[in-house]
Amino acid sequence: MRHMPRIDPRPAQDSAIAPAPPDQAPGRNPRTEEARARLLAAAERLICARGVAGTGVEAILAEADVAKATLYRLFGSKEALVEAVLDRHSRSWSAWFAARLAETRGPAEHRLLAGFDLLAEWFAAPGFRGCPILNAIAEGPAAGEGPRRVAAAHKARLSPILLSLAREAGLRDPQALVDVFLLLMDGAIVVAMASGSPTPAATARAAFAAVLQAARAKARPPQPPEPLSARPGAAAPPGGAGPPPSQPVRRRAAAPASLRPPPSTAPAGRAPPQGPGLCPP
Repeated sequence: MRHMPRIDPRPAQDSAIAPAPPDQAPGRNPRTEEARARLLAAAERLICARGVAGTGVEAILAEADVAKATLYRLFGSKEALVEAVLDRHSRSWSAWFAARLAETRGPAEHRLLAGFDLLAEWFAAPGFRGCPILNAIAEGPAAGEGPRRVAAAHKARLSPILLSLAREAGLRDPQALVDVFLLLMDGAIVVAMASGSPTPAATARAAFAAVLQAARAKARPPQPPEPLSARPGAAAPPGGAGPPPSQPVRRRAAAPASLRPPPSTAPAGRAPPQGPGLCPP
């Protein structure tokens, strides 16, 4: 499997998060940028391996080989460094997901389902340890409020991509479909991390396929009722003998095609991002 090229963790300004601090402005000192990159990379490795509460400032400094004064000058606090690490993950992962989904061909509904195929790729990638954002939130107050802010920004990045596909599919209440998609995605990530298996992505895909089928049924115009005389086993009209009523044959309904997972519609060739956006092994 070929690896996706490293994604720039600092894309154009995103309105969903706070403005970049002064040290991120163009023309900053190369040494400052190098120190910042080392701190982010070291903090990401340690946080993914030990969690936020289990990662102390001294451990980050030793891993990054950076002075304590530099850390506090660039980020102000450990909490701000953690938030910057999670934001970098969100930007990198969202860019990968959007690019891969844009390469998918087929009807809008198939492209929505392909999002779960991309999750399966991510779950199967070496070093997968779940989503650092969700992991940090699960630690509670020890991680501060930063992870919740990043989680809100992360959803704000993904929602427009999914909403566009849901609207293109012409389904009722597209925002509700996006909410279900994101809920199933988060659940699949947590179960995949706990089980060490990519199977939860397929389970979430099947569940979302059932949701899409229900949405399609609601979107169809109501059909006129079938005349009573045309139904199997209906009584003969008055005044005529007519044939004896026959008992309708009960047949087991076949499973909807949408519930039978088709081959992956996501294009192969690029793996989830390594480095930023994926907890390293």
